[in-house]
Amino acid sequence: MCGISGFFNYLNPAGRDILDRMNMSLSHRGPDGEGSFLENGTGLAHRRLAIIDIATGMQPMHSQDGRYVTIFNGEIYNYLELRDELVKHGCKFRTNSDTEVIAESIRIWSIGEGIKKFRGMFAFAVFDRIERTLYLGRDRTGIKPLYWSEKGGSLFFASEIKALLTIPEVSRRADFTGLNDFLTLGFPIPPKTCWQDISNFPPAHYGIVRHGADSVLKRYWKWEISKSPISEDEAIDKAVDVLCRSLKFHIRSDVPLGAFLSGGIDSSLLVYLITNNRIKEKLSTFNVKFPEFSFDESQYSEEIARICGSNHHVIEVSKGSPDMLEKVLSQYDEPFGDSSSVPTYLISAEMKKHVKTVISGDGGDELFGGYDRIRYVSSIYGLRNLPMKDILCNMLSFNSSFLGSEKLRQFRKAIAFSKVGIPELFCLLHSYFTEEEKIRMCNKSFLLQVKDDPTWSRMEKFIPNDKETGIGNMLMGTELNLNLQADYLRKVDIASSAHGIEVRVPFLDNEVIDFAAKLPIGMKIRGKECKYLLREIMRKNVSSIIGNRRKQGFGIPFDSWSKGSLSTYIKDLLFSQKDGEGIWRILNNKKTVVSLFDKFTDPSPVNYSTLSRHQIYQRIFMLCGIQVWMNKHNPEL
Repeated sequence: MCGISGFFNYLNPAGRDILDRMNMSLSHRGPDGEGSFLENGTGLAHRRLAIIDIATGMQPMHSQDGRYVTIFNGEIYNYLELRDELVKHGCKFRTNSDTEVIAESIRIWSIGEGIKKFRGMFAFAVFDRIERTLYLGRDRTGIKPLYWSEKGGSLFFASEIKALLTIPEVSRRADFTGLNDFLTLGFPIPPKTCWQDISNFPPAHYGIVRHGADSVLKRYWKWEISKSPISEDEAIDKAVDVLCRSLKFHIRSDVPLGAFLSGGIDSSLLVYLITNNRIKEKLSTFNVKFPEFSFDESQYSEEIARICGSNHHVIEVSKGSPDMLEKVLSQYDEPFGDSSSVPTYLISAEMKKHVKTVISGDGGDELFGGYDRIRYVSSIYGLRNLPMKDILCNMLSFNSSFLGSEKLRQFRKAIAFSKVGIPELFCLLHSYFTEEEKIRMCNKSFLLQVKDDPTWSRMEKFIPNDKETGIGNMLMGTELNLNLQADYLRKVDIASSAHGIEVRVPFLDNEVIDFAAKLPIGMKIRGKECKYLLREIMRKNVSSIIGNRRKQGFGIPFDSWSKGSLSTYIKDLLFSQKDGEGIWRILNNKKTVVSLFDKFTDPSPVNYSTLSRHQIYQRIFMLCGIQVWMNKHNPEL
């Protein structure tokens, strides 16, 4: 977990000071060293977290002939194999670092072909001093972050937004589209951010920037379903095989290794494969324990730790605090709505005391069908052909005891969702505030900026355009293309980098991704069971209890925590400012927000007639995120 930043064609006399400020803002990402390069308007800066080649892996790294200068965040896991191949082409290496293979791959194979050979997680910048050309690249799924901004013929880039906010030419104007999408999904849809002048560099792309020429941005990989006949036994054997090979690459490290162990399918399977196949002899595992039973998975993680013989650490969290909440929310440099960022932050702080590199199960749900919405999206979409569905819904409403209030709420939602097209349906399945709710809640100036521009219209480009593979596969592709990079991976990156640890995700290895793309959906979703194939591996090899348990998710009892000082803090945060200040620069309907806050502080079942418990506290968490962002940065609106 390193931090990179820099600029191209930026002839500001204060360039050295600005480059140093960018680098300093990312110091938390690299506590083990720093370096910079500046030449004729091109600046490259690096903060290092030393994982591989601790002695000679400092950056910026110059190629053997001095032509290329590289800065890099991530790991190229197959760097040893690439080195052997590049040596045959006459390349010479001065270090044992994976960083050196990036520039040499570009030299020998070109950026377009070389980047396809990388097996790892990465965001890099390589400057060719002879051709005066800057190359940028990001891994397939966006494990490693990269932001950029083009202003006045200059290009700026960095691992985090905070570095770009140090540049005088980059404005502090908020982006209304990004904020609108945040209210819907809990994150802005890439390439947008909540800052008008700052964009996400897209995953699976590389960029070429030259003096006097337009920037080139090209995709080098795309998720595509390609069905391949395979039996269940063959699929189980193949899945174990590709995951073990992935893990052997992912444990390459010169520092101690640990693993997230939630007690769910993904993390449990990885820990089992690491220990059972002796991929790593000594493994530390980590789990968060909550006093509220419905959020606590510690009993399952402890069972897996016992089976696997790991050195297990349990982090007990009894309640939140105002300082903790504000620290987590302000780390993102823009509003971020996923409340599981809190336990991810807390467990990262504990892991820092023991290890420097951590294995995570992220990506398993997106590749192998781990979300209930993937299981029932076909049923919802099929309701569009149900005759008299509105009449049936009204009849059930008059006799709610027939279904119960929660089942009735879900049925009403399913009927409403079945009336829209696929892009809007997928958006609704992920929405917190609907378009109608935003209209009632937001002020006129904000609504004018986003008029006739619904979030689903931008979500559409992330949906695989292949109805023949089935709507379930289309939704899984959307999860992989959008939610994974914008929410789940970003959450882990920010939490881990804040504490100087590196998180590795074996499920997102190239070979595992390609294997999952060929699996029929029946191997992923079967009946009422999500992630069927991985569950079968668990049931046959590890534990039927873990293999059969429902997905719980990595959440927090945020509403239960919000008693006493935290409740007072949230109330003051949201309501102490006057109209036109803070969050009320966007919102104008305090009555709606007060009603939501009342439900949040009194989480009784009677409040769930239209919203689930999770939706209620998630909405409050999101509004807190906007307010903390506004208090910290005071963006121009």
